[in-house]
Amino acid sequence: MLGCGASERPPQRQSACVDGLRWHGRTYVPVSAYGALPPTLRASPVHFPGCRDASGAQDTGRTVTLLELEGVPTSVAFGANDPPRLYFTRDSLPGLKGHPLHRLLPEPPAPRTTSRCEEETLIGQMGMVTLDPVFGIEVDGHAERLRLTPDTRLLAPAVDGVPRIHAGDRVTVRAIACPRRVTKIARELRVN
Repeated sequence: MLGCGASERPPQRQSACVDGLRWHGRTYVPVSAYGALPPTLRASPVHFPGCRDASGAQDTGRTVTLLELEGVPTSVAFGANDPPRLYFTRDSLPGLKGHPLHRLLPEPPAPRTTSRCEEETLIGQMGMVTLDPVFGIEVDGHAERLRLTPDTRLLAPAVDGVPRIHAGDRVTVRAIACPRRVTKIARELRVN
């Protein structure tokens, strides 16, 4: 299941060591799991090497057992126990209801809209993709802030059955814009 690169040295930082994972060219970001993980198909111990923290101390690292989860491609996520967590790739947007592990994330509060809010369509280039629900696209030379909700529809090419989006993708966004709000609510995000 895991091969070369699973225990690459994390980048040096001024603060505590990074708890990410790089495997087969993909970066996985750890997130606490809120619920029981799906059944495990395979478990593989992986050593996370130690690194120097801000005080210059070198830790010895630790071994984590990564879990290949039933119904979840390894190109999307791995699970881990002790503590229960998930390692997601950013490009799969796990905060959306269509994601195979969405149910294991906390539900964000629903955005409020008023009758003065209006739908608009934005066409631009996708900014950085993170696990945060707020993202940006560049439209005609300026940045537009948008918020994903669990109900946002992602229409994008799928890898292993899961739609993916990347920084730099050309996108069309159907959004709700409300007066006096900087961040618009994305209803549909389409990769062109």
